[in-house]
Amino acid sequence: MISNDIKLTECQICFERFNKTNKEPKILECGHTFCKECLIHIQKRIKEINCSICGKKQSEKNIEDFTTNRVLYDLLYLPTVEIKNEEDKKAFKVILIGPFFSGKSSLIRQYIYKQFNDKYNVTVGFDFDTKKIKIENQILKLQIWDTAGTELYQSLTSSFIRNSHVGIVVFDITNRKGFEECKNWIDIYRQYQSEEKNELIYLVGNKIDLAEKSRVVSKEEGQNFCINNKLRKYFEVSAKTGEKVENLFQNIAKDLLDAKFKENENIKLKIENEKKSYNNSCFQKISKNIKNTLRHLLDPCGITERKME
Repeated sequence: MISNDIKLTECQICFERFNKTNKEPKILECGHTFCKECLIHIQKRIKEINCSICGKKQSEKNIEDFTTNRVLYDLLYLPTVEIKNEEDKKAFKVILIGPFFSGKSSLIRQYIYKQFNDKYNVTVGFDFDTKKIKIENQILKLQIWDTAGTELYQSLTSSFIRNSHVGIVVFDITNRKGFEECKNWIDIYRQYQSEEKNELIYLVGNKIDLAEKSRVVSKEEGQNFCINNKLRKYFEVSAKTGEKVENLFQNIAKDLLDAKFKENENIKLKIENEKKSYNNSCFQKISKNIKNTLRHLLDPCGITERKME
């Protein structure tokens, strides 16, 4: 687990802030990020790179060939773009979480690009893709985030959960242990999710193309787990064949639209109630002032009040 003292914006070798030039953030094969300058210095000095955090030896390749940590780079250096049109206001952040090797990356690739890659590539840190979807004559923009399923990144996942609108917990129906880990991922999502947002958490059983031969988690188990943990819905899909993948995101988009409508209605109701409360308060103050004025005019010396006492 990563220490809370580590600053994600700093290289953990030189402890200087990443930048766009000599200290560009580079991800090692083990998943840890260091600045390009430090890695080049180490490679020149001892001819090989061992991660200073986990100690894993890296392959002997040019530093430029290591992947740039785009999440860090973009967060640090991309300018904030002001929302200028109604379509961009309907942008929603969807985050996929779940155990290692459950097929989260493949699910996103299948939905966005209609592709599947048999070669498994471990997600290093975080990545995202964007897709526009039309639902009920409205265009929604889904920013779909892919997260690493290893314990190493669980502490980092929290920062991305906070601003998300939807959580999708993905597991492999041929892996009992992965299914049992889903409760932990749901707890993590709920721990860091904003209370202001309507909770939209979905459970997704992946790899139904292997159901006949290798299924160990039944559909009924998935549905019962969804009910017991008060999740929105349960879906079963195949990232490999694309079966029911489109249906999954269509349902999510519909729920997002309904939640947005409900949120807008609640805001309108709150404003109306505040107006009523304000108007009632003003009316009461005016009435009180009028009564006091009339009382003073009719009985300027307060004789009536003194007699009553």
